[in-house]
Amino acid sequence: MDAVKAGRRIRFALLAVVLGLAGCSSDATPSTEPTAGKKADPFDFNSRPYYYGKKPFKDRVDIRTADADLRAALGRVRGRIDAEFGKQDWTWIKEPVNVFYGCADGKNEGGEYNNAQGKTYGIPMDKFSRIHKIFKEEVEPLGFTTVVEISDKGDKSFDYYNEGDGGYINMGMTREEVFGMWYTTGCRPAPAGSTPDPDRRLDTPTPSESATASP
Repeated sequence: MDAVKAGRRIRFALLAVVLGLAGCSSDATPSTEPTAGKKADPFDFNSRPYYYGKKPFKDRVDIRTADADLRAALGRVRGRIDAEFGKQDWTWIKEPVNVFYGCADGKNEGGEYNNAQGKTYGIPMDKFSRIHKIFKEEVEPLGFTTVVEISDKGDKSFDYYNEGDGGYINMGMTREEVFGMWYTTGCRPAPAGSTPDPDRRLDTPTPSESATASP
């Protein structure tokens, strides 16, 4: 178990560093209710408020649809940023997958996935409010409407939660002008053709994933 936790922390510490969004407190919040004034453990998705949605499991948007919708929405964000601020040299965009991570919400088994969807350098911090507005316009129609600011020491960072279906999206910009976006779906029903691998979970990255988790 210690090795699993260590692997999880290494993987998501690297992801947080790549996006420039590390530095959150490890004071964890409950999995289904927000706690005012507290920040979730950045290395533990399950500690985030609303990670598990409030809807009955079978009524949540399924993992394949959720993943596709989120990738499309954040793709539109990148496109609009390019249109307004000039073509960016986007990196850290994960490709679509057919096999999701296995997960369980109580007795319900399904799939979950986390996905980095863009990192770019050099947009001035004074443009962040406009980028934030673009981001909000694209993700709120998907149900990600509960916003928690976790900005710290000149860095801007926001989590957008989906209270009903679960999961959240993070977007932020560092004082060094590094902007990034990523999401985790939360545990969702898995439709036919996208059966999660029960031996592949978010807290046990494969060797290839660990090796590629770098800037």
